[in-house]
Amino acid sequence: MYLHILKKDLRRKKTMNAILLVFIALAATFIASSTGNLIAISTALDSYFDRAGLGDFTVVTANNGGNDGELIDFLNESELVESWGRSEHLYLGQNLWRNGEVLELQNTGFLSSLDAQLTFFDSGDRPLTAIEDGTIYLPLKVMEDAGLVRGDTITLRTGALEMDFTVAGNVKDAFLGSSMMGSSRLLISRGDYQTLAREGDWDNQTGAIYSVKTGDAPALQRAYNRLGFPAVVACDRSLVATTYVMDTVVAAALLAVSACLILISLVILRFTITFTLEEEYREIGIMKAIGIPARKIRGLYLVKYLAIALAGATAGFFASIPFGNLFLERVGKNIVLPAAGGGGVLLHLLCCVLIVAVVVSFCSLCTRRIGSLSPIDAIRSGKSGERFHRKGALRLSRGRMPVLPFLALGDILSGFRRFAALLVTFTIGIVLIIVPVNTVNTLGSGHLIDLFGMVESDLYLNSDERTMEFLVPGGREKLRVHLRQTEETLAQEGMPADCWAETIFRFRISLGEESTSAFAIQGTGVDAGRYTYSSGSAPAGPGEVALTHITADAVGARIGDRVKIKIGGEEKSFLVTAIYQSMNNLGEGIRFSEKEDLDYHYGFGGFATQVAFRDHPGEGEIAARAQRLKELFPRERIYIGAGYVSYMIGDTAEQIDQVKQLIVAVILAINALVALLMMKSFLTREKGEIGMLKSIGFRDGAILAWQVLRIGIVLAAATLLGAALSGPIAQLSAAKAFEMMGASHIEFIVRPLEVYLLYPLLVLAVTLAVSALAALPIRRISPRETNNIE
Repeated sequence: MYLHILKKDLRRKKTMNAILLVFIALAATFIASSTGNLIAISTALDSYFDRAGLGDFTVVTANNGGNDGELIDFLNESELVESWGRSEHLYLGQNLWRNGEVLELQNTGFLSSLDAQLTFFDSGDRPLTAIEDGTIYLPLKVMEDAGLVRGDTITLRTGALEMDFTVAGNVKDAFLGSSMMGSSRLLISRGDYQTLAREGDWDNQTGAIYSVKTGDAPALQRAYNRLGFPAVVACDRSLVATTYVMDTVVAAALLAVSACLILISLVILRFTITFTLEEEYREIGIMKAIGIPARKIRGLYLVKYLAIALAGATAGFFASIPFGNLFLERVGKNIVLPAAGGGGVLLHLLCCVLIVAVVVSFCSLCTRRIGSLSPIDAIRSGKSGERFHRKGALRLSRGRMPVLPFLALGDILSGFRRFAALLVTFTIGIVLIIVPVNTVNTLGSGHLIDLFGMVESDLYLNSDERTMEFLVPGGREKLRVHLRQTEETLAQEGMPADCWAETIFRFRISLGEESTSAFAIQGTGVDAGRYTYSSGSAPAGPGEVALTHITADAVGARIGDRVKIKIGGEEKSFLVTAIYQSMNNLGEGIRFSEKEDLDYHYGFGGFATQVAFRDHPGEGEIAARAQRLKELFPRERIYIGAGYVSYMIGDTAEQIDQVKQLIVAVILAINALVALLMMKSFLTREKGEIGMLKSIGFRDGAILAWQVLRIGIVLAAATLLGAALSGPIAQLSAAKAFEMMGASHIEFIVRPLEVYLLYPLLVLAVTLAVSALAALPIRRISPRETNNIE
């Protein structure tokens, strides 16, 4: 008997059951795949680093000319060092050519060869054991940006030397493989490297990477910091793993979407159960009247939803494996993944079983009401037939509201619980759209440039090769000459502008017993007061510095303290005047006054030459001038603000944008399904009311508009609520990714037309279109249904 009742119920409520099935399947797909991916990526990095032989502590030097004696002595003498190795490299500027044009690298290029310190892998995850003379391996990102494929030929020029190389494929580099690392390593044979290093004109474009094995990386880091050696980068494995954070963040974002899908599924499940119970009060009453206990009646519903949950979870399980592999395939372009892939089949199965358990448990809670219903209550549809309070807050006599809006608002206000599921679902959807949209807009905005210790400008002229020219004794005066010449060239072209540039150092900073090695920066041609500070005042003269909150916390410094900074062989005292935030080197930072006299021989790099036009042109004119500057300055890569931010952070914005597009598609599908479900249930429940409206002269079109208008009003309210909640939720979610990169606080860029008009209108159009289609059966409801009103 129970099986017969179950089959009949599943056939009778096909639409509701199918929609619930789809929700559970979607939730299972997302949560199983994203959980598996998150675990796979987190564990894969350690496995990848072990296979690659990445050191526990790595130091990168520049302009050393083989004179890293102080560092080498430290590594040989320290008891914390178990073993260490050294590999040399050449810094690439505009040395690569293809078809007579410069092949632009989007970040700093390292030219190196295979060595015993690190194992590199090809696109098939096979270790590279040998490279033939005349061939070159490039990172996949470099190949994609330049449009290179295997077999293409590129030319390397340095001074009078010119060598051709055939692209042999792409390489996976554990240390420099992340787009956030800001550098790319290109590999050639040992023989070709020795020829280039010996016969080429590299001037200051040399460097080395020291890979250190230790049993106590934090202690070694502290000992190294006390040394005060001016390296480009000095980091342990955990910091290298942090540069791959965006892959983890994307997986975590999909996991958050999965959690929201579970929540929506439970809301829909509660609505479905409540609606089913109200519709079947009489059947429940009859079963109770003939002696069937409440436990067995509840069992009917539990078995039904268990069957739906099992079917949905099974479908989600099989869909989660290829869906997760799609994401891992992109991640696997940068790292070597374990053979188990997205966390293994057992993990996916466990997630799906957990979803079934949650659905059935929630169903059990929702059906508790059956136990409190008496046969009389059930036969009377759970109502006493009397109402002791006024229904609704609107009065038609008190205003001139049109009839249809009055009916729609009246229904919502007087029976809000019926529309609560709609409001919750739509609100979650709006929040899930707004947060990634604002995140993508923020990452793609030039306004983010201040988080990299820079002042926002109109254009950015970037050339690593030119920057290296200033990292010599007397280099700052050369930089000033370069900036004046750039201003003069622009003025002659009718584009008067102010130009400035930032130079990067790495110095040891200490306060008492605490010390650390920190990223340091000084502007030339720009006043320190133009930068953004969280607290305090800008360093106004020599002997004053500003610190990021990360660096200040590392040494326990506060505004007003005097810290010691080792510059070359001399330790100087500086007054801390301000605290600021930065995403350079995951939050490290020392800002010197522009009046501080620093030897640029100790610098290791710099940011782009910045151009701020004095006539404040619009975006279109800036874009046109950027094209003109490409002709005037062929050695430089020209960026507008958003482009330079993208250069600084890699393809982070692109990854988040892909997630955003997926979320928008999922939310549109969810809203369509929920609107379809609700409309079907409303038509079933309100046949009597619709019949009565027809009997007093309402046309089908007006009744359809009334039904659809209710959905539209709830969606409009959800948009307002979602917009209000998106700010705090973004600070609790997306802002954490910025904090991992060093920012202490982020103000998201909100484009009102896009966030509050374009996407809500898109959601509204899809939702109302589906609602209207679902309401078409109104035409088949007869005025005779009025007899069914109780």
